[in-house]
Amino acid sequence: MSSGQKVLGFLLIVAGSVSNPWVLAKLFSNDGQITTTAVFVGVVLVEIAIALIGVSVWRIGNRPIVNVGLLLFSGWLTIAFSIGADRLYGRYLMPETADLLFPAFSVANHNTSEFELTVRINNLGFRGPNTSIEKQRKRVLLLGDSFSFGWGVELENTWIHLLSQKYPDIEFLNLGQGGNHPGDYVRIAKRAIPLLNPDLVFISILQGNDNNQLMRVIEFEKSGKIIETDSNQVESKHAKLQRYLRIIFPNLTKRFFRIANIQQRWKTDATKLLFELSKEQNAKYESLELDIRTAFENGQLNPSLIHESLNHPKMFLESVDTSNALCKNGITRMHDHLKEVKELCNQIGSDLIILDLPNRPYGFPNTLKALDALGYFVKGCDTLNASLPTQLAVSDLNNPLISPSLFGTDEPLYYQYDGHWNAEGNRIFAQELNKSLEQDSTWKHFLTSSSF
Repeated sequence: MSSGQKVLGFLLIVAGSVSNPWVLAKLFSNDGQITTTAVFVGVVLVEIAIALIGVSVWRIGNRPIVNVGLLLFSGWLTIAFSIGADRLYGRYLMPETADLLFPAFSVANHNTSEFELTVRINNLGFRGPNTSIEKQRKRVLLLGDSFSFGWGVELENTWIHLLSQKYPDIEFLNLGQGGNHPGDYVRIAKRAIPLLNPDLVFISILQGNDNNQLMRVIEFEKSGKIIETDSNQVESKHAKLQRYLRIIFPNLTKRFFRIANIQQRWKTDATKLLFELSKEQNAKYESLELDIRTAFENGQLNPSLIHESLNHPKMFLESVDTSNALCKNGITRMHDHLKEVKELCNQIGSDLIILDLPNRPYGFPNTLKALDALGYFVKGCDTLNASLPTQLAVSDLNNPLISPSLFGTDEPLYYQYDGHWNAEGNRIFAQELNKSLEQDSTWKHFLTSSSF
């Protein structure tokens, strides 16, 4: 037997020995553990196979076994090199990461009849340029929903980005996320505020919408139903493969994330919603205009718009009707959530400003026709004081409430059916918000403070 074969056999035995689950978990997993039974068993079997072939090469050394040993060792060396490259990339090249709202570096595409959008998420898991956890300049953190996120417009057209252009020495972090309500703002704030240490926090309350969602939460709690969690859902093959790959390549799998297709997701949600309709709901759905139903079924219209119109057609009226008991309960819940965020801000010495975002159809009669076509009852909404619920919720918090208007232009500000601000709506809001901030004492104090 040649000395080369002995060396190869020895290397295979060593490779098999160090390829045990405990060593690999410490070196290569995200949390120092391998908890998946299939991965654990697989590693053990591979370890035994490598070691046995190493012994065979050492003791027997005939050509077929040597060839198998060479092939196996080459494969093991390639995997070890790849894992090492992943760790070097993560340590020295890749920015620090966090999944505050979305998976870091993820991308999502969406096309509707009203806009096309590509959303890119930064290294810390929210929309905006890459940044560091440790702040390098004064920092403003924004909590909100899709209107804060800037749904429907590219990053450079979002109102928070436009505002940031007025203050280049201040870093604005946009932690807006579609579908969120004040309860979600608290959940995000508990993690983001201590981590990012902002000097000022904006909370955006969307007129009618945020209180409506809190009203629905209260109804759901009273119903005694159980929220379906991810553990109750079947994991897709792609998700399972990605979970296994994250164990071995935690950095590269994070950096090169699969592009999400929102239209396909909405199409799936639409199919599920239609399947669950009652006879009465289905009749109402069939009465909607054909172009609306087509857009909905093709994933080009937010399913929540149809879901709400079929289940709560008077939501725009009821969510600002402060004589209604459920509306009052929603306002109380909003107050409690805002107070929780305020306490988090106080813990790190940051200021808090609450923004009241104008929403259709309040004050915008040209939006009523589209809402009526979607199945909502909105007659008279344009005459209501939609700011009142937010005013009541913040009445004893002693934090500024700023309510920029969107008037002063004849251009459409909202997408007709989608309902979010278009680029012009974002521009006007940023302009009016800046005017209001310039008159606000909390903002002036923030600008003149000597944090940096």
